[in-house]
Amino acid sequence: MRNLLLKLVPAVILLLIWEICALNDKNVMFLFSSPSSILKLLWEEIQTKQMWHNIALTSQEAVIGLILGTTLGTLVGFIIWINETVRKMLQPYLLILGALPIFALAPMLIIWLGIGLKSKIFMAAFGVFLLALAQSFEGAKYADKRYTTFTQSLGVSRWKVMYKILLPGSLQWVMAGIKMNIGQSILGAFIGEFVSSTAGLGFYILKAGSLFNTTGVFVGLMLLTLLSLVLNIILVLSKKYFCPWLFLSKK
Repeated sequence: MRNLLLKLVPAVILLLIWEICALNDKNVMFLFSSPSSILKLLWEEIQTKQMWHNIALTSQEAVIGLILGTTLGTLVGFIIWINETVRKMLQPYLLILGALPIFALAPMLIIWLGIGLKSKIFMAAFGVFLLALAQSFEGAKYADKRYTTFTQSLGVSRWKVMYKILLPGSLQWVMAGIKMNIGQSILGAFIGEFVSSTAGLGFYILKAGSLFNTTGVFVGLMLLTLLSLVLNIILVLSKKYFCPWLFLSKK
């Protein structure tokens, strides 16, 4: 409890300073709103069906994009590790994709896939894909080499080595990397909505910003942050289920 209170002290001080400055200066209130105004609007908005529709839509886009991007990126990462020829062939293309500002493609994706759900999911998945690929490849490369060397000396196929040793060993890398992927998937869904949409948290923030409603912008940002926290909690619970040995080793 003491540690929790210590962690809350900076936040409480910051919010108090923010509230006092907003109450005493109209310019601060206009530019930054105030914590009390944000909480009041948040309470009003979460009682409306439209806000829950926005939350559900952004969550759907981010979660589906996260699952697709992580799954495809992990599989491609393992395939690249297994086959050296494929690795040499794809390396320059992966470098180009890594250097490409992915979200700059958002307008083109809207043209190709429309303003519906597909373009937002693809944007979220594409943002996650390269990260998941790098995570799985590095995880396979740095898995315990004692076991891989021993099994390969016995003539075990690379596919069995991957399934029995590398896949469980690299899950730690993949699960740890999903923390970054969660933010990336939410960012992808947000940018897709920001570019062109009729609903979602990105659309809500864009609409509030165009009306100079800073309180609404902060409400949207708070909801995006809460969505990220919920997905991170789900990730921790999933890690305990899929990688229980990580927690046993800590004990």
